[in-house]
Amino acid sequence: MIKLEAMEEPLRLAGEKLFSGFYVNELIMRLTTRHDPNPEVFLAYEQTIRSLAEAMVATETTLRRFEKNLLDACGYGLQLGTEAISGDAIDPQQSYHYVFERGPTPANDAVSGILVSGQTLLALANDNELSELERTEAKKLMRYILHHYIGKRPLASRTLFRRASSPT
Repeated sequence: MIKLEAMEEPLRLAGEKLFSGFYVNELIMRLTTRHDPNPEVFLAYEQTIRSLAEAMVATETTLRRFEKNLLDACGYGLQLGTEAISGDAIDPQQSYHYVFERGPTPANDAVSGILVSGQTLLALANDNELSELERTEAKKLMRYILHHYIGKRPLASRTLFRRASSPT
């Protein structure tokens, strides 16, 4: 028999942060296999839950970092710092279309993908705190990318959060 003891006090999540924790857990379950020994996933999870509990960073920024780190850990990392075709550095003043499995292309060159500013791409790449506009763009980008990996079945945590947030 093996006994385990906690090394520190449990982290407490409530309200929006608790729903965010459900979302994080659900993404891990949908993007990894059962008993996946990937240490990068566990590190991203621990950092995210700690960040949610300590509220040092905006919840939306924490979730976008987690999504990015989870995709990296699963081998689906995003190209955020350079343009897909030219390899040029992302210009924070430029707009880009982020094309699935390709990366960012200048907005005038792409016909599909999610429109996102270079500023948002660089903020995500550098794990910066996201402004309100960057949070909105990053959320759309991550939903676009995650949709390809988790499929059409909706996330239960999003449904739960919507129900809890709507007035009764």
